[in-house]
Amino acid sequence: SRHPDHSDLVKASKKMKDVADFVNERKREAENLTQVYAIQAKLTGKFDNLAEPHRRYVRRGTLSMLDEKGQIKSYFFFLFNDILIFAEGKGGNRLFRGSIGKNS
Repeated sequence: SRHPDHSDLVKASKKMKDVADFVNERKREAENLTQVYAIQAKLTGKFDNLAEPHRRYVRRGTLSMLDEKGQIKSYFFFLFNDILIFAEGKGGNRLFRGSIGKNS
């Protein structure tokens, strides 16, 4: 035998899960936006507003390669869902050097 409130409790539980999912998604979006703003603050150059509603940060990393003179040159890459940005420099600020993607 079921409790008389069983169906109402199941409905309430589903609604609570939906609200929790919504809040968690908004939290992820806010964390992503914070990350994008932090990257934008480190870039000197082209991007006035890197933070666009559709843009999602994916990952960052360094790539070292030899230049024309045989010297090791390091570039720092920022990968987003729609663009790859590369810059050079160490520490706090990085000088924008180019991009590949939708807005390049």
